Amino acid sequence: MGEESIRVLIVDDEFIMRQGLRYMIHWEEEGFTIVGEAANGKDAMDQIEKLQPQIVLSDIVMPLMDGVDFTVAVHHRYPHVQMIILSGYDNFEYVKQTLMQGVVDYILKPTLTPHELLGVLQKAAARIPGWHPDHAMTGETAEELLKELLLGETKTGEELQKVFAASYYCMYAVTIAHGSERAAETAELLCEKIQRAKSEFSGVQSCVALMKKEQICVLFGYEMSQRSMLRIKLEKLNGEIGLMCEDTIGIISTPCQSMGQLREIYQRELARGADLSFYYPGKKLFVMENEKDRIGGTIERFDFTRYNRLLLGGQYRQAADQLLGYNHALCESRADVYRMKNQIKNMFMVFLDMLQLEEDEKLRVQEHFLWEVDAAGERLSYEQTVAQIASEVADISAKQNTKEDARMDQILTYMEQHYTEDLKLEDLGEKFGFSYNYLSAYFNQQMNEGFNDYLNRVRIHKACEILQDLTVPVAQVSALVGYSGHSYFCRVFKKYTGKTPSEWRRDSIEK
Repeated sequence: MGEESIRVLIVDDEFIMRQGLRYMIHWEEEGFTIVGEAANGKDAMDQIEKLQPQIVLSDIVMPLMDGVDFTVAVHHRYPHVQMIILSGYDNFEYVKQTLMQGVVDYILKPTLTPHELLGVLQKAAARIPGWHPDHAMTGETAEELLKELLLGETKTGEELQKVFAASYYCMYAVTIAHGSERAAETAELLCEKIQRAKSEFSGVQSCVALMKKEQICVLFGYEMSQRSMLRIKLEKLNGEIGLMCEDTIGIISTPCQSMGQLREIYQRELARGADLSFYYPGKKLFVMENEKDRIGGTIERFDFTRYNRLLLGGQYRQAADQLLGYNHALCESRADVYRMKNQIKNMFMVFLDMLQLEEDEKLRVQEHFLWEVDAAGERLSYEQTVAQIASEVADISAKQNTKEDARMDQILTYMEQHYTEDLKLEDLGEKFGFSYNYLSAYFNQQMNEGFNDYLNRVRIHKACEILQDLTVPVAQVSALVGYSGHSYFCRVFKKYTGKTPSEWRRDSIEK
């Protein structure tokens, strides 16, 4: 970006979520810098004063100061700061309170994608007073002009065109594989090697740009008569680079005749160079003009609704199978590796959240799984890793089911003993360690009826027992089984027995 990056502060009490956000997009390349993190609203207020962020990305449910109070405080003290709210559940009535305080937008954590996150960040950036992207290139070098063109900071490449007067253009990129140690230092050494080798390409125009810490891109301008020579020399150069560093692959782009096409070609063929080593381990040079196997296919979106329903219903094996099937489809389509891994990690985190594990245990398991996924550098080892994690999670869920069944027995016993009280599902969830949404779905799945229906059934059964005692007036029965109103009790009683309480008593006497 022409101006300095936009400063962003991340506020979330979950360490895993903060890490997930940090690695969900290429922040610097998109024009944003994460200047700090905070675990609660109180600490975040101190961070804002110290770091002066322009955008704050905040969870809505936090200790010490929740998202609503935090939003109000930020809006009052720092009205220029743009707020984006993260929510774990689709609870619009709660989130709406933050929207009234000028929040840019809110996004759901379980379904958050890199594309959605970047879109909301860009929406927030557009509201920053006095901020305008300025991509003026006066006085810049050819290398700077090339980098800005390929990253989309300029559209036409008119300034670069003045430096290159050729009929044809192609690019050669050297990419250091994901996970390579000392990638930045290696890139600088390779960049020097390529700069020295440029002299061997006689009569061909060129410039070198270090695109990011693991990729170098070279633009060549040439005539048709030089095409074969250029290809031979690039193959030789790529071999020499491979001897210097085993963790590299080279890519020769499809040629074109217009500077305006370079950005699209770079994004399609070169930007995801490390993905090629992931899908084609051992191959060192890709000539995209001849390459039959392309990366970046598209598949249908993940059915999160079904996945969430399976998890809420305790059908963990089926949820794990769905996740494995989708991951395989992503690999078959040769999806963007960075985004694919992030999506699968997010789905695993949702899975573990549903298991209601102890916080320390959940963090330990999550950190282990996230590390395993990130460390897988090739498709085969990656799919094996995901399958192993899915199996481990399914094993954890099987043990968790046993614990949940025991807790469900405790809940049913408690309801039998306290049916006369004002029982609420959220209170039982808190008492027995279930979230409201999870307990609601789990109760339905285990009992084949909702919580209120089951409670009514227990109360009506008790009412029938009391009605057999003729010394108890019918009008008093409703209060004895937990109903505050007699008329409502009568309607519920008839729904379950087909008779009014008086009719039921009369018929039981006649029998």
